[in-house]
Amino acid sequence: MTRTTETPPESPEQRLSAARQATGTARAALDGIEARLRTAIEVQDFDTAAQLKREIPEAELTFAHAAADQRAIEITIDDLARRRAEREVAEAAELRKQAATGNLNAAAERERALMDELSAAKAELIAGVGAVRETIRKAYQIEGQVRQARSDVYQARVDLGEAAPGARISGPNFVSAYVEASQTLYALYHGQGLPMS
Repeated sequence: MTRTTETPPESPEQRLSAARQATGTARAALDGIEARLRTAIEVQDFDTAAQLKREIPEAELTFAHAAADQRAIEITIDDLARRRAEREVAEAAELRKQAATGNLNAAAERERALMDELSAAKAELIAGVGAVRETIRKAYQIEGQVRQARSDVYQARVDLGEAAPGARISGPNFVSAYVEASQTLYALYHGQGLPMS
């Protein structure tokens, strides 16, 4: 079994090269006939001149066909190059669009995730502010309870005759003094300028 090798088709550039060569050959043939015709007329060889005049139309037609083929191939190559460039521009634009869409989707997803994190952080902040407020309220309450316990101790001592009645009983105020000395804690406790939602 014999294997036949197929010849690959000519590229447009190879065909253009062959067409230019054919045009050059046809032009040279026409120029040669015309040059010989001038020489024949100059030397008054009218039989040769008449024969050459009969050859000119066929040489002109051969040249015209070769030049037309060459020009058609040039136009086709230019058209193919334009189409290729347009296709490459369109493909590059599509790739940029796909990349931008991917970036947009990734950025939008990141934004959504960050907004979820931010909402969670805000909820933690609100809970933290509430916890601080509740701790301050409890501390104030305990200060009041300590004051009451001191008052009960004093009253029991009065009842036992160990203390004179009418003394002013003070309670501890180190938490309330601490809160009132801090603008931040004071504002947190009293809810000043803090929306709670």
